[in-house]
Amino acid sequence: MTQQQEHRQSAYRHVLKWTGLFGGLHGLTILMNLVRNKLTVLFLGASGLGIISLYNTALLLVNQFTNFGINVTGVTKIAERTATESRRQIAREVCIVRTWALLAALLGTLVCLVLSPIISRMTFESGDHTDAFILLSPCVGLMSITAGEMAVLTGLKKLKKVALISLLSAAAILLVCTPLYWLLRVNGIALALLLSQIAVTAIHLHFSTKVLPWRVAPCRKRLVRAGIPMVMLGLAYIAAGVFGTGSDYIIRTLIQRFGTLEDLGLYSGSYAMLSSYVAVVFTAITADYFPRLSATRNDIERQNATINQQMEVCVLLITPILIALVLCMPLVLWAIYRSDFMVAAPMTICATFFMFFKAFNLPVAYLALARSDSKTYMAMEFIYDLLAALAIPLSYRQWGLLGAGCALSAAGGINLVMVHVVYHFRYKYIFDRRPLKAYAAQALLLCLSVWMALQPSLPLRIGIGGTAFLLSAALSLRILSRETGLMEALKAKWQRRRGGSNDTNA
Repeated sequence: MTQQQEHRQSAYRHVLKWTGLFGGLHGLTILMNLVRNKLTVLFLGASGLGIISLYNTALLLVNQFTNFGINVTGVTKIAERTATESRRQIAREVCIVRTWALLAALLGTLVCLVLSPIISRMTFESGDHTDAFILLSPCVGLMSITAGEMAVLTGLKKLKKVALISLLSAAAILLVCTPLYWLLRVNGIALALLLSQIAVTAIHLHFSTKVLPWRVAPCRKRLVRAGIPMVMLGLAYIAAGVFGTGSDYIIRTLIQRFGTLEDLGLYSGSYAMLSSYVAVVFTAITADYFPRLSATRNDIERQNATINQQMEVCVLLITPILIALVLCMPLVLWAIYRSDFMVAAPMTICATFFMFFKAFNLPVAYLALARSDSKTYMAMEFIYDLLAALAIPLSYRQWGLLGAGCALSAAGGINLVMVHVVYHFRYKYIFDRRPLKAYAAQALLLCLSVWMALQPSLPLRIGIGGTAFLLSAALSLRILSRETGLMEALKAKWQRRRGGSNDTNA
């Protein structure tokens, strides 16, 4: 084997390793979320899930306006110091990030507190939820503190801690929210969200302060001024985050206005279920892939290789998951929520193409972030978010939840083409055509599975759909084994162990 082939296999093994680590822990997170969602719907119903969705989206929108983009720029700044500076300089950069995260927390809490009446009227068509938003205003600040600590851990490449925090946070939310939903029903939603956010922030601080003690200096003007360039860079990312969350806020608010809270609950639950299951593949991108991509900013060839390797692994891993999810959709919705959620199955099935397109799109979309090209990133996000905010509610109004699912997939497909074309000309990104046949085969198998899932005949769905799943899984396993040399490595390890055992016996 040549040195180039060994380097290629090593790169694929690295991607697969961290995707497997984050995906495995996220699988446990999914189980906890499954139990939490089941109990939430049992105690609150679909309308309660819709209320939770609106609360969370409104709070996230305020946070996006006030968090200074630290969740993105903080990672970049700390990662740069980690590669070149001493521990003292790293600690100073971490202090700057945490100080600005604290300032963002105070600003976000104040903004939500003052604007609670306005946020309530904008979010809910009927009923006054001002008191709830006043109670929830500290959540906005806690989100900024949490984002700052996550930026610290990610920038310092403490990836195992990042994965573990995600798991423990899911467990904390389950343990905090479930008793309150059971005892107080809908009246306990705001209190449950506040207490669960406090628990999540405490978990982040517990792990991050073990790496570097929590120090902030909001009164030291020199240190605060040192963070201004980071904040200025983050302004465009704030705008991009506001576009994304604002688009989601508009979509959910209009679905409530055009339909009912129950429909919003069905949409929110189905979308959350779909995105959480495929997140086993995407969770490693922010923590592992983004820092690796940032390190290639001066090497076009290495940049393209990093993107295409991540893309290939994402597509090959996610397609069998999507096919299995599509074929079992009514059963999954019944298991996670309850029988009245099965009416949302056609919408969720049609929305699976959005996640398939995301496997091609996400590795490329991070290129603007890695290049610190905030204007391009902001422009691309704005165009997509505007398209989604128009297409999904209008399609829902015309064709119901099925129309919303189809519009979501269509918007994802348009965004995929747009990102690949723009980044090709701007950053000289070149799509690797070598695995094109495998991509086409996986796309056809997913299309076949979606078509079968929409058919009323159960034997046909099981027979043809099951065959499509087996073919997809076999294709992914064969290619990943070839690219990583995994089978050869396992055989060699087995032979070494066997040889050592024989020597011992002798």
